[in-house]
Amino acid sequence: MSATAPSFADISPVTLPFRQIKSTVGERPPRYYQPELDMLRFVAFLAVFVRHSSYNAWPIISRAGAYGLSLFFLLSGFLITELLQREKAFTGTISFRNFYIRRALRIWPLYYGFLLLALGLGAAIPSYRTQPGYLISFAFMVGNLYVARNGTPNGPIVTLWSISVEEQFYLFWPLLTRLCGLRTLRAIALCVFPISWATIIVLSAHHDSPTVGIWTNSFVEFEFFACGVLLSLGFNGSIPTVPIGGRIALLAAGIGLWLAAARWAGINDIEPASALGLVIGYFGVCVGCVALFLGVYGIRQSWLPGPLLYLGRISYGLYVFHKPCLDLATWLLDYDRIAHSQVAHVIYGIGHIALALIFTVVAAALSYRYCEAPFLSVKKKFSIVRSR
Repeated sequence: MSATAPSFADISPVTLPFRQIKSTVGERPPRYYQPELDMLRFVAFLAVFVRHSSYNAWPIISRAGAYGLSLFFLLSGFLITELLQREKAFTGTISFRNFYIRRALRIWPLYYGFLLLALGLGAAIPSYRTQPGYLISFAFMVGNLYVARNGTPNGPIVTLWSISVEEQFYLFWPLLTRLCGLRTLRAIALCVFPISWATIIVLSAHHDSPTVGIWTNSFVEFEFFACGVLLSLGFNGSIPTVPIGGRIALLAAGIGLWLAAARWAGINDIEPASALGLVIGYFGVCVGCVALFLGVYGIRQSWLPGPLLYLGRISYGLYVFHKPCLDLATWLLDYDRIAHSQVAHVIYGIGHIALALIFTVVAAALSYRYCEAPFLSVKKKFSIVRSR
């Protein structure tokens, strides 16, 4: 496992407006790779990891960790829009065939391989047995809709409903990007917000659980994709210049908004919450995600630690494997036997997170090397705009 930072010597300038990326015979469009977004991916994963750990000495921080998933969605909306716009500007169109082949090669091998692994684990471990309805819905990328109706499943696939939301976004956004201009796309993205808020209000009126029925709803989560889309379209191929003081303020504001939403909005409550509070809370999380994004986007490459870039590169595997690794650490450490005092509880919590994180990194690194990398090498053949 190498944690060496990638070389940036061959990365072409990325500050051209989309309209200036023109097709020239014998040339490729400029490469687009912002390594700081890999680092932000790892931060998003780490937030989710803390949320799912059994250590809740600081419950507000743990609850706010759920919004790491929101940050993942924002990054997806931004990067997919950025790459599609660059392809459209360079070629004059968007190849649906190439796009969906690229997405399948990136997502499906690990995703379906893990579903098969979960099926095997369920046969061996009674507590991991999953009802067929969950496996079927996850296989057809509607797992979030099934979870919203039936609750969260047992076993390691509990977090994979978010992949269904990602895939649903991929279904329509390339088509809209190909057919619509920048102004129309901005209008569509802005319309997502009232649709998301209306969905929250309707689901709240039906007393849906904020942590299940509302949190896993596609229209609710599309609000975060819309933030990423608007960021990409707003920058129009450029990268903002933000002084270090501004970056620190943005990062602090983002964290503060996440903590405020976790404390007062009711997003993480099991019981039905105030619809107005949820709408305000989700918007606050959106603004927090945007602040965190702006706090790192365009940061100096010399400030980026190589190990964090590597961990961001394997963040998909980290996300997929972290739940069973947390369960394994819980089983090995045996909380009831160890934690008999407050001090022991703190030691247990830190040890549990550290051990589970080691397991997760090892599993994700092996997956990236032996399961994902062969398909990623094929994926390059279908890339119009080169990225990492």
